[in-house]
Amino acid sequence: MCGDPDDSFNTRNQSATTLGRTRTQQWQRFLPHSDISNCIALSKLRCVITLVSLVLLMTDIPRTGLGVHNLQEYYPVPLMPSTAVRFGPFNYPVVHIWRSDNANSSTNSTHVQFAALKGTQPIPAARVWSYQYDTTSVGLRGAVELLNVTEFPSFLLYKPQTPKGQPKMNADSLLDLATAFTMLDAFIDTARKELRPTSNTLRYATKHNWIDRMHHYIVRAASKNPAWRLHSLHVPTVSRDTKSPRVCASAASGQRAPPRPRFCNHPGIWKCANPLNASASPVRLWDHMDLRLQSLQQRYPDLDVDVALVSSQRLSSTSGALRSTFYNYEALEVVVLTRGRRCINTNTSSEPSSTACSTVFVDDYRYERDIVQTNLVDWYGIISMLRGGAQTYVWVRLGLLVYGAYVASIAGPGSRLVSTALIVFKIPFQVIVYSSSLPVAGYVLALVLDSSFMDIFLDSYWASVGGAVNFKLVPFLRTTAVQMRGVWLLALLASVMLFAMRRSRSHGDGIPGVRGLLISFASSLTVFGPYKSVHYRDMNITSIFEIPNEGQILDFVRSSNPDGCFNLSSYFYGGSSRTVRLCVSAVAIVVLVFKLLGYLTPRICSLWNGKSLDQYVTNHSLRCTCSFPVEEFSHNVASCSISCIRQGRRPVPDYASIKYLSVGLLEGKASPIDYTEGEVA
Repeated sequence: MCGDPDDSFNTRNQSATTLGRTRTQQWQRFLPHSDISNCIALSKLRCVITLVSLVLLMTDIPRTGLGVHNLQEYYPVPLMPSTAVRFGPFNYPVVHIWRSDNANSSTNSTHVQFAALKGTQPIPAARVWSYQYDTTSVGLRGAVELLNVTEFPSFLLYKPQTPKGQPKMNADSLLDLATAFTMLDAFIDTARKELRPTSNTLRYATKHNWIDRMHHYIVRAASKNPAWRLHSLHVPTVSRDTKSPRVCASAASGQRAPPRPRFCNHPGIWKCANPLNASASPVRLWDHMDLRLQSLQQRYPDLDVDVALVSSQRLSSTSGALRSTFYNYEALEVVVLTRGRRCINTNTSSEPSSTACSTVFVDDYRYERDIVQTNLVDWYGIISMLRGGAQTYVWVRLGLLVYGAYVASIAGPGSRLVSTALIVFKIPFQVIVYSSSLPVAGYVLALVLDSSFMDIFLDSYWASVGGAVNFKLVPFLRTTAVQMRGVWLLALLASVMLFAMRRSRSHGDGIPGVRGLLISFASSLTVFGPYKSVHYRDMNITSIFEIPNEGQILDFVRSSNPDGCFNLSSYFYGGSSRTVRLCVSAVAIVVLVFKLLGYLTPRICSLWNGKSLDQYVTNHSLRCTCSFPVEEFSHNVASCSISCIRQGRRPVPDYASIKYLSVGLLEGKASPIDYTEGEVA
């Protein structure tokens, strides 16, 4: 009875498979077992760098998040849909100065004493920062230049000091109370005289330097980082019976309303704490101004009060590298200057209705708020998929690497797990982190979509009132983790550059590469770019012009500045990208300098030591020979054997003295010197 042919075929296949496996096992017995964990040295520094790199790689998403799912996670003050307050809102007193004699003495007296408060705290002087370096000072200084208020010190306008020889002022300097009182009083007085006859409003635009962060300061010679702002100066009519400056009041029926400050028409209502009752509900910005005015009128009931208000607006727009995401942000700043005057009738026969007024106090109060509007939340699904997919790929890849190392490891003096860890740590960390293009490309695509938000987030973190640096460790580490996302862009650029170089390079010339530590080091330097210091600040106004009260403001500004854009940018021209380019350039320069020094130093030392050897031989009447020509002996003394014979009857030099004359011999890598005893006639 014949068997089934299929069973015979399967049996033959199984026999062949078994035979092949058996022969493979027998063949492997003759091969030495690989000992990867012991064939490469592992230094402590390399172990630490690899461990830190792997931890950062594994925790990238847990540390930085997938993306911006909700603006309130970063900015807790919502304003409108897709809009949030990124800085502030803040309202704070700058200075309140009054005459100690209550203006009862002569106004021309040189012995007038002043006192001042900042809120409720007595202060001996005003800060130069508030009138020269603060962003809120731009509108005030612009109005000073347009109105030609000569009482303002020239150094506050970034002009040479007069008279010469006075100490140089900086951001930490103080302004004496008499000077601050005089200049603020003169500004209000000039504004009233210039604007009251025609209009109560002056509109103007300024272009100024914006140097505030470390990366601004380093490249200030090449770029001053200009910024545009729109301003309006308002001088409302206020009497003793008036309870409000009415800067946001609507016009009466049949009358045309004067231009109002931007905050009056802004769709996002700006609210402040009640200045008279902190437990009461917040009030609107213009109501806050009314309550402060009423408070000053109650404090000085016998004085006439004047108000000058400077409103500033900075509109900025940026986009991601792919221009699919947009970020619009607006800075609103308000400076309210108030003064109280005591006026006395000085009727005479020639001037029956004349009055003499003396200023008793001046008050400076300011408001600040920045808002941001973006569609980044709409892209959260795509961005999270890119980052999440890249992180998952990294986890799987690293898990397979550990498994492969475990299979390849052998049990030694320690456990097999220790051997596995040694294998993983001995693999260059850049190979593990950057060698796969798929996760790197995913991280980079996510970066170019939400990259500009990183600039806005970092800017709002370092922004502060009065130039103070509010450093908090946990928020700083969070911003650092977000900023380090630029390492993936550097890794991708390095991969593309090396791929292009390898395509045009012969295999015999070796394989070009970039040390992974350079990529990480260059990226880590970027965390210092947004750092701010009061000594970096430069807010000098470089251009200023008046804007007519009719027509479109932005159209007029653009026509007056045809060569530039109105605060427009993209990621490739933003702060983070600029910082990355700066750090990469710095690292490249340092590497080139070290390479150049490493190339030149041995040759210079060889030339110098060759001359020293020649001089030594001459002084000791030696005749030395070398297997190479004399000219090559001078340039490559470490590569030849030297034989020296004493001439005459001079003392024989120590063998070691000759041996250690050149750099190569000092290192112990050169051929030994053969010294032959004897005399030559």
